[in-house]
Order: sequence, then C-alpha cells, then structure tokens
Amino acid sequence: MANSILVLVSMVICNGMALDSSSIDPGVLAGQDLHMTAPVMTVCHQPEQDGLQVILLKEGAILQIGDNLLSSRAAVIYLFPQTTDTAGAKPSYLARAYLEGQISVQKGPKAKATSVRHFLVEGADVLVTQFLVTGQVYAVSDAHQQIAPDQLSNDDLYVRAAESVLRLPTSPGISRNAQVPDVRIIQDTIPAGKTAVSAVQPEVVVRSQVKQDAEPVEEFPVEISAVWEPGTQIETREMSDGQSVATASGRFYLFQRRSDDQVVEFMADNVVLFYESGKFSMGQGQQQGNQIGTGHFQSVYLQGNIVMTEGDRTTRADEIYYDFVNQRALVVNASMRMFDEKRGLPIYLRAKMLGCVSENIYEAQDVQLTSSEFYFPQVSLNASKMVLLSDQAVEGYLPEDTDTASRLEGRLYDVNAKYGDITFFRWPRIVTNFKRPDIPLSKIRFGNDSEFGTSVETRWHLSRLLGLKDPPWLESRLAADYFSKRGVGGGIEAEYEKDDAQGSLIAYIMNDRGKDDLGSTDNRRNLDPKQDVRGRFSFRHRQFLPDDWQLTVETSYISDRNFLEWMYRDEFNSDKGQETLVYLKRLRDNWSFSILGKVRINDYETMTEELPSIEYHLKGQSFWDHRLTWYSDTQLARFRDRYDDDGLLYNSSFVRGDSDFYTFGYTRNEVDLPLMWETFKIVPYVAGTFGFEDGQGFGLDINGNAVSRDEQVFLGEAGLRASTMFWKDDPYVHSRLWDLSGIRHIVQPYFEMTTYQASDASIDMRDAIHVGVSQRWQTHRGSEENRRTLDWLRLDMEATWVKDDADSSIGPVNSYGPAAFVYNDPSIPFLLRRDENYYGIARDTLNGEMVWRLSDTLSLLSDINYDMNSGHVQQFDIGMSRYVYPDISYYVGTRYLRPLIVNVDENNDGINDVHEVGSNSFVTAVTYRLTPRYTATFSQEYNFDFGKAVRSDLTIIRQYHRMFYGLSLSFDDSLDRNAVMFSVWPQGVSELAVGSRKYTGLTGTVRED
Repeated sequence: MANSILVLVSMVICNGMALDSSSIDPGVLAGQDLHMTAPVMTVCHQPEQDGLQVILLKEGAILQIGDNLLSSRAAVIYLFPQTTDTAGAKPSYLARAYLEGQISVQKGPKAKATSVRHFLVEGADVLVTQFLVTGQVYAVSDAHQQIAPDQLSNDDLYVRAAESVLRLPTSPGISRNAQVPDVRIIQDTIPAGKTAVSAVQPEVVVRSQVKQDAEPVEEFPVEISAVWEPGTQIETREMSDGQSVATASGRFYLFQRRSDDQVVEFMADNVVLFYESGKFSMGQGQQQGNQIGTGHFQSVYLQGNIVMTEGDRTTRADEIYYDFVNQRALVVNASMRMFDEKRGLPIYLRAKMLGCVSENIYEAQDVQLTSSEFYFPQVSLNASKMVLLSDQAVEGYLPEDTDTASRLEGRLYDVNAKYGDITFFRWPRIVTNFKRPDIPLSKIRFGNDSEFGTSVETRWHLSRLLGLKDPPWLESRLAADYFSKRGVGGGIEAEYEKDDAQGSLIAYIMNDRGKDDLGSTDNRRNLDPKQDVRGRFSFRHRQFLPDDWQLTVETSYISDRNFLEWMYRDEFNSDKGQETLVYLKRLRDNWSFSILGKVRINDYETMTEELPSIEYHLKGQSFWDHRLTWYSDTQLARFRDRYDDDGLLYNSSFVRGDSDFYTFGYTRNEVDLPLMWETFKIVPYVAGTFGFEDGQGFGLDINGNAVSRDEQVFLGEAGLRASTMFWKDDPYVHSRLWDLSGIRHIVQPYFEMTTYQASDASIDMRDAIHVGVSQRWQTHRGSEENRRTLDWLRLDMEATWVKDDADSSIGPVNSYGPAAFVYNDPSIPFLLRRDENYYGIARDTLNGEMVWRLSDTLSLLSDINYDMNSGHVQQFDIGMSRYVYPDISYYVGTRYLRPLIVNVDENNDGINDVHEVGSNSFVTAVTYRLTPRYTATFSQEYNFDFGKAVRSDLTIIRQYHRMFYGLSLSFDDSLDRNAVMFSVWPQGVSELAVGSRKYTGLTGTVRED
C-alpha cells in the first residue's frame, strides 16, 4: 500500500522542481558563502578533530547558502575543513546543519545551483542537512562566546544534534562549483548594535555582486482557457504592493509546460492568479477557441471541483495553492488514486491538508490510506500526520545500488487501522521504507481447538515497534502468543541476508500447563513434558570468507525432547536437524576441504559428537592423458557417543553411559575408465575403501548378527556403469482429445553392476545389479507466438537384484520397507555398519514413477515400490489433479504403505502381532466457487486401516468488495485435535489479516498472499 504513497505525493505536488542546468552560465560559478544569524551564538574550535568547528545557534536561527534559506528555533552547525587539490585554491568546508523546532525551508529561483541534501526528518520538527561552503562563513548575533570542546557535552542541544549528525557519511559528494548569491542583501539587514563575524577567518570578506551576464533560467508561460462557452472574462487589478491579481469564476483549464516535456494541468471552478505587472496578456497564446490568456504567473489559487494532473497521476481537491516559481503546492481535502501492481489493487490516499516542506520533504495532515474507492471504506489505515522523504533526501545514508523503493522513507504519527468506524489497532509512530508493510503487525491469528484452547498468535515487526528501521538485509519479528489451555509465550524471530553472510535466529519461551499429543498411538499421546517453562533458542549463521572459504556456526537449545515436534511441527518434519556446531569449509574447482566441530547441549539427545571431523573430497580428476578419472573421499575424526541422560535408549530398556573419545577414519578412492561405443557410455571402475575405529570397532554382519569386532577393515569394489539415449520424432501426431501437437519419444536405458570383496564380515556388502529405463514423451502446447515444449508423459522404471537378500520376517530389526537403489554418500557403510546393518537396499525390488500431463489443467501422478522376494507391494500412490475453469479445482488420490511385521510365533508359521506403521488412505481436496461471493474448500483423509477419517477440513469464504471472511472447521483424529478458526483479511493487504488463510487449492483472489 505505502509503496505508492511517496510516488503519488512527490509526482503530484513537487515533480519537476529541478531547473535546467544547461541554462546556467558557467561564468557565474564561483565561491559560495554561508551566512548565519541568531540572537545567541556559541563557537567551539576543535583542532584535534582536523580543525572541526561547532557553532550553536539559539533563540532563533537563520541560515542562507546560495538561494536556500533555512530557519528554525535552534540549530547546530558542524564545519569540516576540506583539503584542496589545487595550489592556491581557497579552502572549502563541508557543513552539516542540525535544525530543531519551527523549521522553514525556502528555495529561490536559483536554489538548484546549490547542492543541499536533507538526510533526517523527525516529523518536520528536526531536519539534518548537508552542503558545501566554498567561500566565507559569516555569523551575526547579539551575543556570542567561545567554549572548550569538553564543555559541549553539557549542552542538551549539542547532545541531540550529535546523535543525528555525526553518524552521517563524511564524503559530501557535492560539486565545489556553486552559484554565488548577492551577499549585500544579508549585510544590509544587520541591525545597529549587532556584530558580524566570520566563523572561519577573522576578517569579513564581502563579494560585491553577482555577474550580470548570467543567463536567466527559462520560464514557461501558463495558458488559461474557459471550458465552456461563452468564456468568462478575467478581472484584473493592481495591488498596493505592486503585484497584479486576476480573478475569474466558471470552469477553467490551465496548464504549464515543463523543461522536461512534462505538463502540469488544472481544472477548477474558480481561479485567482498572482503575477508581476505586465507579465499577463489577455487572449494571446498558442491555443485557440476558448483561450482567455497567457502569462508568467508567480502562483495560483484554485477552488471548487479541482482536478490536477501531472503525467499519469491525478489529484482531486477542494482547494489548491500552487507556486509556479518554486513548483510547490498546498492542497486541501486531497484525494489521489494509483494502481499498485505488486498487490494487484488500486490505492487511494486522502488527506485534509497536503503540502511540500521542501523539494524532497512532504507533509500531510489527517491521512487515510485504503484500497476502497468508497467514501466510507471497509478497512483503512489512518494517521494524524505523515512526513515523506524522496530518494534524494535519504541518499546520504543508503548504498547507491539500493533500489528506489528502499531509498524512500516515511514517518506516520498517531496511526490507527479501522474496520469501518471501529479501530482495531493503534500505534503512536510508524517508520517505513515503502517496500515492506508499514504497520508493526506482521501476522495475527485467532482460533480455538481442543489442544490449545482459545488461542491468539501474533507476530510484530520488532523495529517498527521501537520506531526504528530495519536495514534492507534484516527482517526481525516479535512473537506474542496466548493459549487458554496451555499458557502464554513470546520471543524473537529474525532472518538476515547480506552479500557475505546470511542467517536466522529464533528465541521463544512459554509457560505450559498441558500435555502433548504427538501421534495416533497410545505411547504418543498425553505425554507429560515434566516442566512448566518450555522453549527453544536456535541461531544459524553462515559467513562467506575470501579465497572460497565459508564458516557456518549453529546452536540449538530445546527445553525438552517433545517441544519442537509439538510447537513447531512443520520445522520438525521438514527442516534440517537441530545441531550445535562450527563448520569451516573451502570449496574450489573440483575439490573441497572442511573441518567440523559438533557437540551436544540437549541432554535428552542420543548423538555422536565430532571434535573435530576433517574431510577432503576430490571429484572427477582426470589423469593419464584424460583416459582415467579419479574420485576420492577421506575423513578423519574424533568421536564421542552421547546417550540419552534419562537412561533409556530408543526401543531398549537397558542403561548405557557415554563413551570415551575414539578415532574414526576412512578413505575411499575410485578410478573410472570412461569409454564411448557409438551412442553407449560405458564406465568400468574399481574402488577401495579403508576404515579404522579404535572404539567399539566394526561388529555387525550384513544380516545384523554380532561378529568379532575389528578396528581396521578394508572393502574392495569393482563394477560397470553404462547408459545410452535414443529418440524418435513424429511431428504429424495431432490430437485435440489428448492435447498433442507432435510427439517426441526419448528413451534413456541405464545399467549398473557392482561386486564387493571385504576383509571381514563386519564390513561386507551385497553385490547388486541395477537396471532402469527413463522415458519421456514430449509435445508442443500453446499458441503460435507462445509455443512451448513439455513432458506430456514421464515414465521411469527400475529394478534391483541383490545377493543374499535380507529376511524381512524376523523381528523389528530385520523388517525392511521401501528403499531407494543407492545411498549418495559412499561413507555410509563405514559410518553406520559399526552398529547397524540397514544402510541401503536389502531386497530385490521394482520401482516405478509416472507423471502424465493429460492437459494444462489435468495431471495424473503415481509411484510404486514392489518387493520381488515376497511378492508384496510395499508402497503405492496414485492421484489426479484437475482444474475446471473458472470455479473448481480438486485432487483425488490414494496412498498405501504396507505395515511391517514385528513378531511371529515360535514355529515361524503364524503372525501373533502386527505393528501398525503402515497406511492405506484415501485423500481428496476440493475448492469450489459456489457463487461470485462464496467459495468452499474441503479436504479429507480416510484411512482404511483405522476404519475412520484421519483428518477433515472445511472452509467457507465470503467476499465483500475488497474484504474476505473465512470460517474453518478442522478434525484431526491422528492428533486427537479439533479446531474452529475465523479469518478476516483485506484483498492485497496480507499484513492486516486476522486468522489463518492457508486453504487447499484456492483459485482467483482467494489465496494466501
């Protein structure tokens, strides 16, 4: 929303204030003086600060630099001497001015010849500005004194100024050339009894006058015409001060062309024109018909049904005073409209008073921002005052490559958000860079369920709560939650990303008086956390260092074993593990080197500490005149096994203490011989792996049986990989039914065979043969000008045969489910086989996967895993996704995962118990737009093994103009949890949303923003 505000204000009010620099005669460019006037003046010289001088002006301050006149109640001036590059050149000074209270900024016609940059505005009560002084510095005061540098800190005005001024960049970035004002204007106004002193040099230097041969800045005439016939005559009169005024009533159109070929246009019922005598001609100009006259006007006052247009932006108002000389305006009851492409909706700004403080600083009173064109909008953001800075005003403290939206700044005061006439949010002050949402509230959610009770979850932009600005690379949030059945919680969440670093922080704590339900089985429900205060702290940072090095630091403390799964379920299921580590890595070309240190800080975890672990990897290094290719993986580590301090291992009932530190190492080296025979790629290879562990050693055979433990083992490996590809095109295949326009069939067969030779049974692996084929049927879709190629059908099939298949009918350890063909890390057998035998595929299997895009709105997806030894399907999924324009989208599918056998009777011929870890479910999700105003979403999972619905969700959404309402019901038997949720959110303004809006397959504007 606010992304467009500054653009509107700056373009409508003050666009085009820059004069045409080409019209300035270079001959008038010379030294530029600074003049200061104040009743009370204090000067402090600081030689130790490279000649810095600080000047305090109190009880009313006036500054003039070039044709810029600034005034305030008090001011502090910093003069930084600048070095000169040319011998004999006059010294110059970088001046920074802190102005406080009753600020006024006035620019004359030649003000653009002076580079004055405004950096900081606090509600137009504080202004920090910067400019270059290339001439003398003059000061006029009733009384002035000098103080020592150590006395400055006792002055409150100086303390406030130092906080704002000294942090700005020291490089002025301003040309030393500037137009010289006629200083006699200042000298002639010095009253009797006052002294004029130079703040830099003891003598007063007065420059006689500006060169008279300067080219004037081009002024464009203003044309005025009557809208209706007959045209009304303009009445003119001379005022006592010598100024001329012209007035008229009716419907008028007037415009002025700018030097940049832009045009500012006005239409109004009444007009008052101010001009110098002789500069307005009746009935003359380029226009014909109802033209009344043309002239060089100083300003204009317009009243009644005003329409002001500048470029593609339009402002409507009751009254406007417009200054043609300085191109500034004061607008009464302003209303502006523009379209926000990012949010996909119009933005309306209404203000009782809208004005321009200076070229780059704007102020509005009684502001309303809304996306509704109605006079009484449903949702609006209101402020008593809004101060806006353009990109030029803030350029001094933002990187030059920052995008324009980030270079804008606005400050809103006495902010409130309303629904109709009801205020639902208030905040005293908001700072925005017009790129992120303006209000401090990031997210709010209300709900009620059987697990948490009535809940209120909120996330706030932390910096905006403090009245500060996040840097462009940082996003920080404050969490504040309430759960009626559990307690209250709060914390901080932050994410950052810079060119050389990135990371995240989560800190959360809550008091909890309930029990956890984590799953559908009895041992996963009603779990007592055994503590009332629960929480987590997680910090992750990655630093990109020179010479291809990078450093990763992570730490994660969690109060108890179940908190993460219970409170952060999505992160628990899909995010990387929670670890505490320091990881230094260098990756260059085809090799990498790393050092890892990892420790345990959560005493309920069972893990292996690495203090440290050193690795080196080399990939695809050719040698012997590129005939052979070498792969190498090496690791050397100091390990220590840490076990759950509660004394129980997973699925075990005996106690085992922590191990001592021990050394583990392995190195695997593979040599390939790549060959090419016609279209076949054939790669025979050999590899050897050596492993060492001086702790428990390697002690399990490939079937999980205990064998004598060895500290040193060796595994030899030899094999063959082969693949090819062939295809056929038929451009004449066309079908409207199957949406085909030509067909290409691509076939990619592949083969791999591996055999192993181990030094000991504790490291032996199964010989394997793997065969597969990947097929693609491709076609063209789209119009002639938007033709694209896609996979109409993808079908992958693969089979694996292993030697000495694992027996899946004995106990839980040897119960194998679906498995992929290979493990990606060659070190897995050596890391896991010390106390584990299940490291990869263990039985003969057949796998298949299919994706069939029948059309752009209909797809069929499926996958299967078949155990050829037992003759059972281990896993099978199939589903269909369909979108029926414009009202319906749905998914229908089924998922099957075969349960694993746990126990058998003594004779191994009958099943006594089946551990239910399988699944046989039917899943559906539908979104249906019932009417243009109502949309319904429904999703359900029914599990045939349980004989009941596992989860059901129903949501009804109602749309009012630019407002959406949603009512959701959720029933989750897997967690024994039921919930009801009410949601409200404005279109395109996600930060004002109340409740959850993550519904399945929503279409159109009813979606998660």
